[in-house]
Amino acid sequence: MNCNMLTAREIEAVGLAVLLIGTMACNNRVNDSIQRDSETDTSSVSVTDSNTDTLFDSDTSPPRGVAWKTIRAGNFVFGSPEDRPCRAAYAEDEVNVTLTRDFLMAETEVTQHQWIQAGLELPQQYVESPNLPVVFVNFYEAAAYCNALSTKEGFEECYDLTACEGEFAGSGNVNEPDYSNVRCVEEPLCANEPDMYRCAGEIHKFDNWYDCPGYRLPTTAEWEYAARAGTTTDTYVGDLQEEPKSLCRDQANLNDIAWYCFNSGDRLHTVGRKQQNAWGLYDVIGNAMEWVDYFTDGESLDFMDGHPGEDLVDPIGRKEGHSKDLRGGRYCGIGCVTRSAWQFPEDETARREDATLRPVRTLFNK
Repeated sequence: MNCNMLTAREIEAVGLAVLLIGTMACNNRVNDSIQRDSETDTSSVSVTDSNTDTLFDSDTSPPRGVAWKTIRAGNFVFGSPEDRPCRAAYAEDEVNVTLTRDFLMAETEVTQHQWIQAGLELPQQYVESPNLPVVFVNFYEAAAYCNALSTKEGFEECYDLTACEGEFAGSGNVNEPDYSNVRCVEEPLCANEPDMYRCAGEIHKFDNWYDCPGYRLPTTAEWEYAARAGTTTDTYVGDLQEEPKSLCRDQANLNDIAWYCFNSGDRLHTVGRKQQNAWGLYDVIGNAMEWVDYFTDGESLDFMDGHPGEDLVDPIGRKEGHSKDLRGGRYCGIGCVTRSAWQFPEDETARREDATLRPVRTLFNK
């Protein structure tokens, strides 16, 4: 598949189809998994396959620890106007949203180094480099990272994962990469396998997710509010141009802020190398998509939250649904979907080469 093409799944997302993820077979990885713990010196993690030299940027900077930005409570308009390029009807219907609590959000997407430092085994990556986003983690594994971070820092965990089963990230399966081809796949690797790490029933320990004192995945409203950083345009530096959904075009307002199909070289990039938004967040647009805690089933946020036609306060959405939400676009996505309002539905168990996370934590006023 050519990464310069909009995939069938992206076209369906634009057209509002609810995506059902088919059963997929996974090949066992060829190389043995690399065992690590929280004491591993990740400064030694490097690209070892000479064939990757032209596919992954060389990063010799020290490993990044998690840096946090304070996002102040406020109001914004969720979604996008009807005339925006590649807009998904209904799912992007505009809704007035108020977030009543400040929150911390990670400055960058979670990196391989940060994952290891939380005490978790690194999933097999196509390339190991401490400051690349950690990928091949599904929604539940992303929640487990948030719990590990909460425990490490002495906060109550937000998720009850005691009923979860299957092989956790790090012991899962990843196909041996073929670096002669673009790896931006239409379907995720290793989705819906019987041994995939998954959880049954409700995992949230707090009925109101904003009440949890620990780290968690952002709600879709929190994510979009933070990504926009007070702006109302397609991206935080301006609007995008309409383009054919089967081509990759230069989008001037993306090149300084995002890795996407036109400038990424068909690969993930080290976090924090593009222009941050006004609230200090890097790569919220482009590079890897980010898991958020929201069922996106092709309907508007007010409908999914149970308040159609109303303004919303601290929305969560439905507690059950078909597909969790990935936000922010990806390194091989076309420009017109690499924007603040775009949503990508995905099965919670799917491990993708282009999906990562960016945790948040509610700040409570004393």
